[in-house]
Amino acid sequence: MTIKGNQILVVDDEASICLAFRKFFERRGYVVHAVGTVDQALAIASDVKPGLTFLDVKLGDADGLDLLPRLLQVNPGRPVIVMTAYGSLEIISKAMSAGASDYLTKPLDMQLAEKLVSQSFASHGSAAESRQAKPEDGFIGSSNAMQDLFKKLIKYAQLDDPVLICGETGTGKELAARMIHARSSRAKGPFIAVNCGAIPEALMESQLFGHRKGAFTGALEDRIGWCQAADDGTLFLDEIGELSLAAQTRLLRFLDQKTVERLGDTEQASVNVRIVAATNKNLKEAIQMKTFRADLFYRISVLNVVTPSLREHVKDIPELAAYFLQQDNYKLALDDSAVKFLENYTWPGNVRELRSVIIQAAQEAKSNTITVDCLPNLKSPLSTIDPLQQFVDQLELGGDCLKEAVELLQKKLIKRALDESNGNQSAAAAKLGLHRNSLHRLYADGIKPSDQE
Repeated sequence: MTIKGNQILVVDDEASICLAFRKFFERRGYVVHAVGTVDQALAIASDVKPGLTFLDVKLGDADGLDLLPRLLQVNPGRPVIVMTAYGSLEIISKAMSAGASDYLTKPLDMQLAEKLVSQSFASHGSAAESRQAKPEDGFIGSSNAMQDLFKKLIKYAQLDDPVLICGETGTGKELAARMIHARSSRAKGPFIAVNCGAIPEALMESQLFGHRKGAFTGALEDRIGWCQAADDGTLFLDEIGELSLAAQTRLLRFLDQKTVERLGDTEQASVNVRIVAATNKNLKEAIQMKTFRADLFYRISVLNVVTPSLREHVKDIPELAAYFLQQDNYKLALDDSAVKFLENYTWPGNVRELRSVIIQAAQEAKSNTITVDCLPNLKSPLSTIDPLQQFVDQLELGGDCLKEAVELLQKKLIKRALDESNGNQSAAAAKLGLHRNSLHRLYADGIKPSDQE
């Protein structure tokens, strides 16, 4: 069996580089096509339509930057990441201006390469963010957590205020942003996605606001920035917590004035964009650490969305798995033991990790059923997590914080004891080491088996 999605093209005339990519990414469930010439690269890009290309800027006597626009032409809409041993700003700037989505410097950091692959596939619709039955929305999930998310996204789509989407890596923050855009009055306008964490600081201002020819070394032509490119549409700022304070200041000015001034220019252009930002960081903590501007935070967080972790909707796993298998043309199903195993795993990589696991398991299946034996060796990180610390971290600090925390913990313990005792108060009291009358008073206050909180 082969994977028909998440295919990678590597264009490098060094056999050792090609081999390194093959070994590293094939173990992670990707199909890797490694070639060393321009003709081979164009043939694969045209026929296979890989989801992502790594392109070396030096291919023997050929120039990889000359190949870049041709790759984008035969495989439109798919990102190209350039690789260079000559990490000069001029080469990087030239590559980014020509359409490269990102860059890597040699010697290669494969962990960084993997991060860029995950981000690129997620940004271009090939990765495993959670999806819905409606293709235009990109989400599926019938759990309460996901249905609540859908309702909020649909509601916010009807507004035009800035939105801040918070959530762990792999929970579908960009899909949420795209759903807001697709259901808004700006749907016919552009949706421009910017990964703030992937842009070198030296290029940030040029990428966001554009530049005039000659504004800096490597500025070979006039270029509008992403803010202007998103005019009449939506500008999605992913990983906004990674912006430097200088970039935050410039962005805040743009949000206040709604005008852009390109580097090397003296004229300002008015733009009409909706800002949707996303982060997996705690921006309130960043404000306290003075690494994020409070005024920018309040400006971008008029409306707030939290994408739930997969741990919060594990009952969606069978539905998600079926979708991933169908998308990759696998006629397979999970057996009950595999479902139970997956539901008990902690999923630090969330839905993105789930997709990778499902596709790897599909490759190992010996029949039309995926069993536990087919699943990769998932080592649960539970042993490194302090559940009590997690509970404390989730509390909102305030004047009555200690009292409220104790009451909440007490309620959870009593509810669990009642559930395990099938509502028998005497048995529950014995489990908790309480007198039955003490438990009865709490029971009368509204704590009952299986209360929904």
